[in-house]
Amino acid sequence: MAVGLTGCLAALCLIFLSLWWLSGPRKPRNSDLERRFTEQRSDFEELVAMMEADKQMTRVANNFLWKLDNAAWPRPESEWGITRARSNNYKDLFRKVGSEDGTVRQEKSSDVEIIIHSWGMVTSGGSISFLHCGQPAGSFQHTVVPCFEKATVNEGSKDNTSGEAYRFKRLDRDWFIYEESD
Repeated sequence: MAVGLTGCLAALCLIFLSLWWLSGPRKPRNSDLERRFTEQRSDFEELVAMMEADKQMTRVANNFLWKLDNAAWPRPESEWGITRARSNNYKDLFRKVGSEDGTVRQEKSSDVEIIIHSWGMVTSGGSISFLHCGQPAGSFQHTVVPCFEKATVNEGSKDNTSGEAYRFKRLDRDWFIYEESD
């Protein structure tokens, strides 16, 4: 009797996990991303321009903000680094372009990622972004692989034994689809 009940529970768990996995969001295909970029390029460029104006910000997301000198969240609105209205402008554009997780720029980087899809947890996961390789100036330099190689490479990938991997595909002179995982 106990084996039968255990077997039934195991089967139910397996069915539940299968349905959950099948119904979960899927990584977008390059062709879909290319179409989205073409149709909404001006919105993506507006997000990059905003991040360029907000150089003190390293991450702007729907539910948190990180500054170069402060990634603590929550924090008082007076310490956000941008106004509430500016934060709402970002959120409106994120919804418009279908960005799940906002924008990110590594410290002192001229490169801006607009995250379209992400998966996993802090310890292991990945993301697919539209990456804009900005113009290095002063202490701001390229920090993302496709931007280092953009003069000569249109597509590339790396998968190493440590589990870190990336792939990229050029969309235009300074724009790439960029996927990274660890």
